[in-house]
Amino acid sequence: MLKAHIGHAAAALFALSVLAGGTVSVARAQINELPAEIVRDTDGLSPEQVRAVQEYVTPLLPGLAAELSPDVRRARSELLRPLQDADAGVPFRLEYTRVLLPELTRLSENSNDVIAVNALRLAGELATDAAANLAVRRLESPAVSVRFAASSALGSTFRTASGRFPALTREGAAQVITALGRRVGTERDAFVTDAQVRALVQASRASAPELDLRAPAMTALADGLTARLKSAGNETVEAAAVDALIRAAAGMRDTLAPGQARAVNAETARRAEALALEMLNYVSRVVQAR
Repeated sequence: MLKAHIGHAAAALFALSVLAGGTVSVARAQINELPAEIVRDTDGLSPEQVRAVQEYVTPLLPGLAAELSPDVRRARSELLRPLQDADAGVPFRLEYTRVLLPELTRLSENSNDVIAVNALRLAGELATDAAANLAVRRLESPAVSVRFAASSALGSTFRTASGRFPALTREGAAQVITALGRRVGTERDAFVTDAQVRALVQASRASAPELDLRAPAMTALADGLTARLKSAGNETVEAAAVDALIRAAAGMRDTLAPGQARAVNAETARRAEALALEMLNYVSRVVQAR
């Protein structure tokens, strides 16, 4: 059992190191820059601008599947660069997704975890419905590192959706939230659970009028963790799982605080209360079993 826990922790830490970019320094090739007027466009890209996006992406795609991880990281870094512009517009994100997604989908299923994790990192930063759907599908991966990366990618998606120009639609966000809540209730790796909790807490912070996700995110989080605790019986959970529970409780406290500009609905508050009660019941079961 201890070996299994160590193995799962190592897999999650591996995914985290890849997502963070590692410490490898690689000389960058000369890559054409995408003009700011393309990245920040809000009206719709012209055929010439669409072609420029394709020409930027195409030479970088082989690097995402390179055998040497530094080459993968370099290609990922170049492809992430336009997405790091806080004013990246919806038309650009949608076109960038259209060009990148077929290859990201293929690479996310690669047996090399470095390649799969990097593909998911890119999908998360695209922050569109189609890219988020790719990460949702990989929540079912048998590989812990890939599930961790997919969960983290969805957290990135919600963080980006909280910006000035969200490309994620309310309907797309609702589907992601439902999938994350379901996985929180069944996921058995504590580090992956924590990443899923982080993603749902991040979703609850997207509170713009056109994308107010607080109620669905908190409901999914409460229901998922309540189911998870009930299924745990009186078994002692790992420290990382305890951290996830504390993180969820803190996120709910902040979302349900009386000082919030818009109150969440009564049903969401009731689900949060049910989770709080189940936390107490779980602690009682564990203590009595000792």
